[in-house]
Amino acid sequence: MSPQVEVVLSTPTDAYTAPIDAIANHDIPLWREAMLEAIGTGLFVYISLAGVQQAVLSSLSTASPVDEVHIAICFALGLSAGIKFAWQSGAHLNTSVSFTMWVAGNISFRKFIVYALSQLGGAFLGSLVVIAVYYSQINNFVKNGALIGSFGTIKNASNSLFASILDQFIGSALLMIGILKAPDSKWKPITIGLVLGALGLFQGSNGFAFNPARDFAPRIASTIIYGSDPFTSENYWFWVPLLIPFVGMPFGYFIAQFL
Repeated sequence: MSPQVEVVLSTPTDAYTAPIDAIANHDIPLWREAMLEAIGTGLFVYISLAGVQQAVLSSLSTASPVDEVHIAICFALGLSAGIKFAWQSGAHLNTSVSFTMWVAGNISFRKFIVYALSQLGGAFLGSLVVIAVYYSQINNFVKNGALIGSFGTIKNASNSLFASILDQFIGSALLMIGILKAPDSKWKPITIGLVLGALGLFQGSNGFAFNPARDFAPRIASTIIYGSDPFTSENYWFWVPLLIPFVGMPFGYFIAQFL
């Protein structure tokens, strides 16, 4: 009997069942897929948040605006690198992507739980590396919103809560559509990375996590520096990027079936 295959975030040409055997094989043990998800997510988070630290710390040093283009580029590079590394696991690197794949029936509940824990663990470790590299520089500045929001996202104070929730919902849906519609080729990791980077340029007024693992795990790690502030800032904003992608991603998946 030929081995079963699992989809790798591909364009849904036949109810999302047209995978590439070479990169999506159930013969790969779950523990190895979990390791790939953890390391891939950690790599993504490290490259992305190191870029954020450079932009924020440079802004504070020169009293200039934060270079949001620099941040968007780093997120695009980070996600592309993480996907390329974790390609054989399906390279979800995003707890709400794995959740959506489970809801759609593409992975088992067991795999969803294993992937989610792996992604959170990898993101946490990636964040710790960022803290280790930039801790001495961070300590040169008084704690402020820009620094607190440089790990977990923080709500723009000028935005209403409704607008901010809508922002996270739309961004999550658009990211899922971009993942599903990225052409199957060797350039797919870069294409998906560019989708996230582009979202950062126009959908990032509250930060552009769209990924509970990328936002929640670094937020926990940053309590080493900022105490409870990453969770209490902006009226406990943390619950929005933690929960809303679990609604936006499935919605994006649904819309993608008609595109």
